[in-house]
Amino acid sequence: MSSINLHPGVTQKRIFLAWLPLAAMWIFMAVEQPGITAIIARMPEVKKQLAIFGVIFSFSLIIESPIIQMLSAGAALGKNRANYNKLLNSMHLFGIVLTLIHVLIGISPVFDFLILTVVNMPEDFLADSRTAFLVMSPFTASVGYRRLWQGVLIRRGQSKVIPAVMLVRLLTSAVILVLGMFFRFLPGAAVGSLALTIGVIVGAAGSLAFVRQELPRMEWGDEGFTYTSLFYFYYPLALTSFIDLAARPILSVGVARAARPIESLAVWPVVMGFMFLFNSFAKSYQEIVITLSEEPGGQKELKRFAIRMGIIVFVTFQLVVFTPLRDLWFRHVSGLDAELMELLPMSVFFASFVPAIFSSISYNRGVLITTRRTGMVSLGVFINFAAMVTLMFALRLVPEITGATLAAASFFGAMATEALFLVYKRRNG
Repeated sequence: MSSINLHPGVTQKRIFLAWLPLAAMWIFMAVEQPGITAIIARMPEVKKQLAIFGVIFSFSLIIESPIIQMLSAGAALGKNRANYNKLLNSMHLFGIVLTLIHVLIGISPVFDFLILTVVNMPEDFLADSRTAFLVMSPFTASVGYRRLWQGVLIRRGQSKVIPAVMLVRLLTSAVILVLGMFFRFLPGAAVGSLALTIGVIVGAAGSLAFVRQELPRMEWGDEGFTYTSLFYFYYPLALTSFIDLAARPILSVGVARAARPIESLAVWPVVMGFMFLFNSFAKSYQEIVITLSEEPGGQKELKRFAIRMGIIVFVTFQLVVFTPLRDLWFRHVSGLDAELMELLPMSVFFASFVPAIFSSISYNRGVLITTRRTGMVSLGVFINFAAMVTLMFALRLVPEITGATLAAASFFGAMATEALFLVYKRRNG
């Protein structure tokens, strides 16, 4: 059993032991994207394929956005078999509908409009973009099932098994990436999409194997939680993820219309992946807040832990991006050439504040979800979205601002705005 069930009260040690396996899970996922971009950067047509992968990944994330919060739903509601069955049935419906949407977009003129008109990519990017996008068709359903089952494992005190599942997923993706790099059976962006998709499918299968061991031990209890109750609990969370993930392609639109667009479209996913690596420490924290905040002394100790975590990730980020370690990571690991490295300084400066801000957001979202104020969470993300779009258009007025700097500055400003709003709502109801 995990530490969640081993100790009375909430202490910093208990929080750390509960958080560590989930942090490892998110770190594994965070390593995956830089790994993919590093392989793409070592294949033909580097700028083109990196730009395509960044855009396609962003669109795929929007489609999967309604099921992202299945992790939090599983952790909050997976208390018994009745609740679990309702969550699983809902996930079946999500999986079918969202996969159909993905395929229909990919084979229709809608995709041409998104790539050529909305994002404003060159016409010769279209064919490779469509291939990469369609390869990711199973991605959404696989992510949803994996997150639901992992949320239930967290609720059941079995979070310690999650890093093992993620490690197998990561190794699977790595094998496909290496094969794609050497045998070139698909363009770079499509190889990245294939590695990501098959890795997620393997992760879902591993999570299911562990959940099946827990099902016989789950009580059938019925606390009167209906599908209507589930809808009102979950739809604000689904809206939260949709608005949150819509930021990526919208930022791509801004990047494509600022200075040095192709170079910025190639650099931005690399910066985003590096930032996500540090965000992973905070992303893993939301579910810990959900499971522990209602226990004696929970919120006070969880807040202390969030503050300490924010300080540590901020300082560590600075040590990497403002020392020679920057060249080691971005040039030698990520594979950026000298021309693309020129776009890094300002973009990583703004990005360096985001992981610390996300520590605050993760804590406050967790408290609001626990108290069933999920509407405030979605409102916070809407405010984030509005601030990001406003900043993106305002910063385009700055002469010669590169797309990478515009994206990072807009993202930073939006995250800071949401963080302030959530602090206010948590304190004032």
